[in-house]
Amino acid sequence: MTTFKLSPSDFAFLWEQCKRCFYLKVVHGIRQPSMPMARIFKVIEELQMELYEGKPTSEVSADLPPGVIRCGERWVESDVIRPPGKESSCYLLGKLDSLIEFEDKSWGVLDFKTTKVKSDYIHLYARQLNSYAYGLENPSKRTRPGKEPPLALSPISKIGLLCFEPSALSQPTVGRHSYEGDVAWIEMEKNFDGFLGFLSEVLDLLEGSMPEPTSSCNWCNYGATMASGPFTAGTTAKPGGVDSCPRCSSPMRRREGRRGPFLGCSRYPDCRGTRDLAGS
Repeated sequence: MTTFKLSPSDFAFLWEQCKRCFYLKVVHGIRQPSMPMARIFKVIEELQMELYEGKPTSEVSADLPPGVIRCGERWVESDVIRPPGKESSCYLLGKLDSLIEFEDKSWGVLDFKTTKVKSDYIHLYARQLNSYAYGLENPSKRTRPGKEPPLALSPISKIGLLCFEPSALSQPTVGRHSYEGDVAWIEMEKNFDGFLGFLSEVLDLLEGSMPEPTSSCNWCNYGATMASGPFTAGTTAKPGGVDSCPRCSSPMRRREGRRGPFLGCSRYPDCRGTRDLAGS
């Protein structure tokens, strides 16, 4: 029985954007090339965590019950999950930034966003936050030498986003600017039944054959461009045709090695699939 490692951060957008890229990452360990993020977003996130650490919820939002914000990166790992009727299983592993410790001894799962959240995206973030909540209430039972046990917190009573979007810029002193804006708590439904139903859908995909490229996916389109466009080096093996990678089914390109020419995956170094060159 195959057990897949799933990252909560992939449930919001990678799953929605491209089922093929999701499949490649989980099944074959082939990730989309990472895109550099503007450092300003990391700085803002760090400042938010510094500001809110230990702050009473009454100073954050009137919609939150009495409690205290707890900030700091923590790894969450769930126990193995096997939905009914599935041949495979999965577990959740991800990094959580913030929690709320309520006075009634329950907990909240919190994420910061430096933007207004579109209503169309609420269910995506809810899926991600439900995965963290599930992992906290159902932590892994595995023990790993030299590592602390997975974080276990229960019950999780609330999940939501704390959203800040700058709407005004002021200059308190010469050479110094300050951004101002409203802060909104957006609460989402904790729904483990719905989340486990989603995981069943994910395993349906992972247990099947590789999905076809997604026409709107930039990386799928980039792979096709690499295979079909004119190149001065690393041309495809057969004029007018493209051999597929035995590992990820991406196009292959002719390469030169110590032992002569061969076919290498066009997604190298993310994928190291090779084929012998016919006739060599």
